[in-house]
Amino acid sequence: MLAVHGGYETCLAKLIQADCDIEDKDKEGWTLAMFAAIDGHDICLAQLIAAGCDIEAKSVNGWTAAMYAAIHGHEVCLAQLIDAGCNVNAQNHRGETAAMYAARNGKESCLAQLIDAGCNIEVNNVDGWTAAMMAEERGRMDCVTMINAEIERRALRNALLKGESRRQKASLRV
Repeated sequence: MLAVHGGYETCLAKLIQADCDIEDKDKEGWTLAMFAAIDGHDICLAQLIAAGCDIEAKSVNGWTAAMYAAIHGHEVCLAQLIDAGCNVNAQNHRGETAAMYAARNGKESCLAQLIDAGCNIEVNNVDGWTAAMMAEERGRMDCVTMINAEIERRALRNALLKGESRRQKASLRV
């Protein structure tokens, strides 16, 4: 874990080559991928992903590597996790998502990546809060604007798709 936490890519490469346990967890359930994501060590994270680490692993509180990358604004790490297919809608023990953490902490680039990846931006945590509510409570109005614009865009898209679907069904009946 020290190799990842310290960002020692060469050391990590040797450990992976020696078949170290890349799924090792500490007492809080943090994985090597989580340490890489929280510290922004994108090269270490890339090595772990290439070695087949579990990018969906959760800590004892249900946090994922994507949540840690998002809350700290580590855009490259988050992009790597998204590209590797992480669940952008994963929720922790409080029902919170990576998008909620990005919005609440004003990490606009991370929020944009999660939105582009199709995250559910209208989900509520256990207290009924959404990402937009969390962002607004912290004065992160750029994030609020981004979320509201995306909600409107998705609603318009869905309305257009429903209209197209009705037209197709009507033409089939003729």
